Amino acid sequence: MTTRISFISCLSLLFFGIVTSVHATVSLGGLGTGTVESYPAGIDCPATCTSVFTQDSTVTLSATPDSGFAFDGWSGGSCNGNADCTETMDRDYNITATFNADIDGDGISDTMERDGPNGGDANNDGVLDAVQHYVTSYRNIYGVYVTLVIPSEHRLTTATFQGNPSPVDTPQNVGFGAGFLGFTIQGITTGGSTTLTIIAHGNYEITSYYKYGPTPGDSSNHWYEFLYNGETGAQIDLNDSQARTILHLTDGSLGDDDLTANGSITDIGGPVTKWDDTEPDDTETNVQSSGGCFVSTLINE
Repeated sequence: MTTRISFISCLSLLFFGIVTSVHATVSLGGLGTGTVESYPAGIDCPATCTSVFTQDSTVTLSATPDSGFAFDGWSGGSCNGNADCTETMDRDYNITATFNADIDGDGISDTMERDGPNGGDANNDGVLDAVQHYVTSYRNIYGVYVTLVIPSEHRLTTATFQGNPSPVDTPQNVGFGAGFLGFTIQGITTGGSTTLTIIAHGNYEITSYYKYGPTPGDSSNHWYEFLYNGETGAQIDLNDSQARTILHLTDGSLGDDDLTANGSITDIGGPVTKWDDTEPDDTETNVQSSGGCFVSTLINE
């Protein structure tokens, strides 16, 4: 099946004038199954795949895969990645949401993982990523692969690749050339700790890591630098042929977006390149347009 959202312009005559509206039509693609819903309400596909929205209103689409499947992302509109899609209804759209099988339940389809580096074994452990619940590989929003690996006793249940979650207040002099990644790790002892290592593929200079979310002193979502403080934070290892970012995470502490010791850690952020104001103007452009990506590997000792 193929998922498409088509917006057909029409005019509605109201008591106080003419209001322009658009129709939204959703189709479901891929070899898997799932649902797409809209906010405000109107679309609940596959039951209701067409709805009318006021022109220039904002509509958010959310895709939920059925059990055993993963959502591979949007196409046909302005949204990239597999997070929620928000569109301004200023024109007609045709958006596709694709679902495929997900054997290991990490939120990334087997199809995408098997197309990854090293024949689908991106962390080079001799086992395909598609069958490991603690390894996942996916293309970031620039189409470059990222692999996440956690300890085998824990489980990746979601992995997202998306655009900037808050572009209006993005930190200055920071380039997210590798895009933004999100994940949820479950199966951790309540209040316990774990690690996740991100390895950069391609040409991407990593100098720090920034997160977007609440912190113990500020419950609002905001940007903050997340560097290792002896307990939590990111360590940047540039001694390998591929730069590694090792995230140290503790359930309920700084770096866990729900700030609750509940056996689950949720994160959204990304490795960055930082520069100072003395560097040439084109430095920022080069960093932000870099097609770099990262693969996570875990070193078990």
